[in-house]
Amino acid sequence: MSIDKAKQTVEVVTTIMSVAKDTPELREAGSELAKSALTLTKAINVCLLPIAAVTFAFDKGRKYFESKFEHDLEEVMKDVPQEDIVEPKASLVAPALQGLAFSSDEPNLKELYLRLIRSSMTRQKTDDVHPSFSDIIRQLDPLEAGLLNSFIAGQANRTIATVTAGIKDSGGQYRVKYRHLYNWFYSETGEMAKIPAFPSMIDNWIRLGLVEVRYDRHAAGENLYDWVEARQEYKDIFNNLEDDEEIKFIKGTIDLTEFGKRFARAVL
Repeated sequence: MSIDKAKQTVEVVTTIMSVAKDTPELREAGSELAKSALTLTKAINVCLLPIAAVTFAFDKGRKYFESKFEHDLEEVMKDVPQEDIVEPKASLVAPALQGLAFSSDEPNLKELYLRLIRSSMTRQKTDDVHPSFSDIIRQLDPLEAGLLNSFIAGQANRTIATVTAGIKDSGGQYRVKYRHLYNWFYSETGEMAKIPAFPSMIDNWIRLGLVEVRYDRHAAGENLYDWVEARQEYKDIFNNLEDDEEIKFIKGTIDLTEFGKRFARAVL
């Protein structure tokens, strides 16, 4: 849907207060474009005004909704046919809009909130949206949101490893040296990306119910774990071993849970 086209009939999203008004133009609008604009305006009317109560976030949020929200909403909704746009449930979209007010200057978080709003307003996707999804996004930091977005976008590698070290021939007494090692790389260059905070991010995704990590099984297939010994994290541990120590790694898998798959459908 193009808001630019809709604006030929009605004015949509100028300021929070003016957009929220039930204008005569909207009441009288008869074209399909105007009806789509009316749907959006109703959503804003129901969901944006409560943000005003959060006074310490409202100034920043108001500026975003005045100057940039229209463009961002148009971009995220542009591929949705206007006949598929529905008025969203306030219980789903209001928390996302509030999160957007706080996070409008963080591109990774903003993108997730906007996609969630799009799903809340798209007929075929409304069943994928869960009330907790806005809170999940709120519990991600910006870097983590970008990595999670890349992960759920369908990276083929679902292998993971934990690196251990111990005294040779000690009967299995090994200490964990690096938990949740994953083969991140820069898509632009193909170079490996070292992300020190990633193990704690994995723990957070597990806590949020988005992924399941298991070390009691591993992916079947030749060379699927060859990447582990090529990682700089592994090499750093190897290079700092004592003379009587050796290094090993435990093969594991990381997968989206069913809840995580639902989250993925809502924010992709």
